[in-house]
Amino acid sequence: AGRRSPGLLSAAERSFEGTRWWSRFKEELEIARIPLPAVQIAAWTAVATLVVMWLISLVAGSLLFGFLGLGVPLLVRAFVHNRLERQRRLFGEQLPDNLQVLSSALRAGHSLVGALAVVVDDCPEPSRSELRRVIADERLGVPLEDALDVVVRRMESRDLEQVSLVAALQ
Repeated sequence: AGRRSPGLLSAAERSFEGTRWWSRFKEELEIARIPLPAVQIAAWTAVATLVVMWLISLVAGSLLFGFLGLGVPLLVRAFVHNRLERQRRLFGEQLPDNLQVLSSALRAGHSLVGALAVVVDDCPEPSRSELRRVIADERLGVPLEDALDVVVRRMESRDLEQVSLVAALQ
């Protein structure tokens, strides 16, 4: 049975791959810093939902009450959303300090990308991984403002959007 599970999970993930909600869910898990693969979370949520529905039906003595178990996916979603918002809020709280370091590095003569590298060396998570993504994308040839726009979207940061506009003007 253990050998079939990875195949079953892989097949389930392949069936979800083309959907927009699946890619958004995977990105949200990444931003929320939840280390489990999305397909495992989906599978465990489905199993937990069925078990909770069965237990509620058993305790209540009615199949109708078993449908209350459908709240399990809502609880999982709320947990993921809470972690996601916490990371975004933390990013926003770290941004003023990061911009101060960026400003100092620019005054010291660094290019904008070089100054971002200085910020990455000093900043805590989640800023470090998000800004590291900007530097990596820029090194791969993505225009800096486009790389920043990805982080703006991921972190839903209007303040970083202003930095992206400055990068576009530069």
